[in-house]
Amino acid sequence: MKKYLLATVFLLPLSVQAANKMSSHQVVEAFYTDLISNTGNDANLAERAARVVSKNWESEPVPFGGPGLDGLVATLSGYHKVIPDLKWTPQDIRRAGPDHYVVRSIATGTPDADFLKMGTTFKKGNRFEIMAIDIHTLKKGRIVQTYHVEDWRKATAQLSQ
Repeated sequence: MKKYLLATVFLLPLSVQAANKMSSHQVVEAFYTDLISNTGNDANLAERAARVVSKNWESEPVPFGGPGLDGLVATLSGYHKVIPDLKWTPQDIRRAGPDHYVVRSIATGTPDADFLKMGTTFKKGNRFEIMAIDIHTLKKGRIVQTYHVEDWRKATAQLSQ
């Protein structure tokens, strides 16, 4: 009985700690489902972003909102206003090392306004569906660096048809 009680006393704090932390895979998945996809509620966007990416998050290329966590939040806030149904769906999440993940995802959305500076070729009401490839580096349970490529050229073609 003493053995079980002692084991419970030592293991309980570990299990509580584990329950409060997301795995690296869950952090990467949350980047797409809880952060860059438009959830319809940007009131807590900065808080959600801080759970997933580090304050000094590095992105290549740098988002239009600027570098770091604040730049990401500014960028996503802008996208979410213009594309209310923006959704990023991971198709394949692969661990590429102890701290690296490669993700192939599909982004879809129907912009309310011309967010790609297409001018007169932009047709409101058209929907886009593009592929993206991202490479994320994680440290201490947060994404610290992301390299990303999106097929925005395909989006401009779809939005002008």
